[in-house]
Amino acid sequence: MAIQQCDSSKLPIIQSLAIQTWPYTYKNIISELQIHYMLEWMYNLDTLNQQLNDGHVFFLAINDKHEPVGFSSFSKTTETNSFHLHKLYVLPEQQKKGWGKLLLEHIFSEIEKCNGGSLTLNVNRNNPAIEFYKKYDFVIKKEVNNDIGKGFFMNDYIMKKTFERITLTKPIDGVL
Repeated sequence: MAIQQCDSSKLPIIQSLAIQTWPYTYKNIISELQIHYMLEWMYNLDTLNQQLNDGHVFFLAINDKHEPVGFSSFSKTTETNSFHLHKLYVLPEQQKKGWGKLLLEHIFSEIEKCNGGSLTLNVNRNNPAIEFYKKYDFVIKKEVNNDIGKGFFMNDYIMKKTFERITLTKPIDGVL
């Protein structure tokens, strides 16, 4: 099990994984037409390259056979010490094997290195992944209905996890 940060040369792998995971993930949540529309909108190579250029950090989960089995991405937001999880998907046959946990905990580690204070995400209100995120101390902050065009909406919860940050205000026995 390994996590690998992606550069632009790996974006076709991200695209391929999305095409394999989305129909399974969203088959009982949104229409097939909306799945195809969103895949083309969010996972075409120009969009993925633009996200990379805009500061999104992409990771691949790689199994022992050196095969990609999942991916994630996150970025800093305009809020101080705040980050947003944009993507976290694992191939259907690889789910419930710890890959999602590994990807998420890797992002937590990256955020903690930056002394980050919070991580937000959007998740469809009917997605069973809500329970997965709750296990990692994400809480539902609000509901949103985003019009994404062509008559489609993203009906999401915005969830947030707050990281404990240590701020020293006075020296502690040789620490400062």
